[in-house]
Amino acid sequence: MNRTSLDKFKLICGRIREAIPSSFTWSWDEDFDVARIVFNKSEMDPLLLTLEKEFSGQWDFSSIDKAPVFIENFINSIFGIIPGQILFTMGEDSGPILFAVWCPWGNENYISLRIGIYSSNKKNYSRTESKKYLNEWIGL
Repeated sequence: MNRTSLDKFKLICGRIREAIPSSFTWSWDEDFDVARIVFNKSEMDPLLLTLEKEFSGQWDFSSIDKAPVFIENFINSIFGIIPGQILFTMGEDSGPILFAVWCPWGNENYISLRIGIYSSNKKNYSRTESKKYLNEWIGL
């Protein structure tokens, strides 16, 4: 992965980590190869503001069809997106992107946030590297 992207992604992940109360713990989601944290809706405002500030792309159920093709293809091939969820992205289509998926839990009082790295060009992306960097950046 290119150094400029990594440095930018590291800064973003550090700011996300700082916006989450220390009482909540990150884990690794083996199904999607992403970092995951679950927290109370009452704690969401600082984190949501951080995500909106740090990521250049923001997509939801009603806007995903307006996303660049590589973003639309990525989200549809991995997670899909349903009403209430928000996909945040940072990066270019020719290199890796950092993404965060905001997932409210229906009527419950919880939200999960998943963060990962994706590249449409597999030469720029390794799942092992992704896990290593995310472990370091968010303190898994």
